[in-house]
Amino acid sequence: MPRTGGPSAPAILVGLHGYDDHPSRLERVLASLPGATGIPRLVPSGPVRTPGGYGWFGPDPDGPTDASPPLSCTLDRLEAQVVDACAAAQVDPAGAVVVGYSQGAATALALALRRGARWRPAAVGAVAAWLPHDPSVEWALADAAGHTEVLLVHGEQDEVVPVVQGRSARRALERHGLEVTWVEHAGGHDLEAPPAVEALDRWLGRLRAGR
Repeated sequence: MPRTGGPSAPAILVGLHGYDDHPSRLERVLASLPGATGIPRLVPSGPVRTPGGYGWFGPDPDGPTDASPPLSCTLDRLEAQVVDACAAAQVDPAGAVVVGYSQGAATALALALRRGARWRPAAVGAVAAWLPHDPSVEWALADAAGHTEVLLVHGEQDEVVPVVQGRSARRALERHGLEVTWVEHAGGHDLEAPPAVEALDRWLGRLRAGR
């Protein structure tokens, strides 16, 4: 029988890299976190090929390009990957924790908070996130209230995803009843900035401890 994950014992840690990046960088960060020790990990590549790596949808933060698959297709594919990985690890996908950076953070929020999701992760940790606008995705924020908690980490000097977009996402989630931990630091658009890494590690440690 699969064992059930939960806030005190994340079943699996799913990592979603940023745009024009490789999963290896996020994998390296997750592997360095004491709070992630011993948790099975899935860090896939996005379906969009870019000059320097991969992405989850088009390069414009406001929506996908015509050459990219609809965001809903990316989310369907991710759902299937997570379900398969959980079956292989004999864990419950409802106990999954998803951590994303930049475009991967926006994708993580969409994965957890869209209408019609096959499952919703127990928690989402999003570094430099925004709520993406895509006609293929209908939001259902209230549906995730009481089930999925969210960490939002954003740099005040973020030159790629302005901090106002992260603050806007926070307000929208809290308005619909989601539990949000907001961490704003003095840095920029940097996954490996010490404040971002420390915030992720503290948050994962709290989830494991059931606090």
